[in-house]
Amino acid sequence: MVEVLKDENTVLLKTPSSQNGVGSVITAFSDYLKQQGISDHSINRAIIVLRELLVNAIQHGNKHNAAYPVTIGVRKLEQNKVKILVKDYGRGFDYRSLDTRLPENPRKIHTRGYRLIKAFCDSFEFNREGNEVTAYVSISLASKSKY
Repeated sequence: MVEVLKDENTVLLKTPSSQNGVGSVITAFSDYLKQQGISDHSINRAIIVLRELLVNAIQHGNKHNAAYPVTIGVRKLEQNKVKILVKDYGRGFDYRSLDTRLPENPRKIHTRGYRLIKAFCDSFEFNREGNEVTAYVSISLASKSKY
């Protein structure tokens, strides 16, 4: 079950480390961004970033151990950006050796997640341990219909 806490500019989500919770997290995330008036195109880009961060935290960080939650924080920033923070409770990893360049063989899926994250966000950064990542995604607001 996904826990959701919201205020005007922030949503905090906590989910067990199970693939079963990914859909619920994405739905709550998408609903929050829609309430903030963000365009569908921007929401789709942000969903790709969140999904990859979340799957990495579940698979590699918490090793699918449902006893360890994944915590997600999302905040709409004033500079037309969304800040997405994902924290797992694993040991972390050496993110300094992470290669986010496109592979020579496009069918190679190893580290595909961070390549997608890099493609769809402005920047991302890790905490010292490598078990928390913050991504910044540019957004545009939804057009207001005149009808």
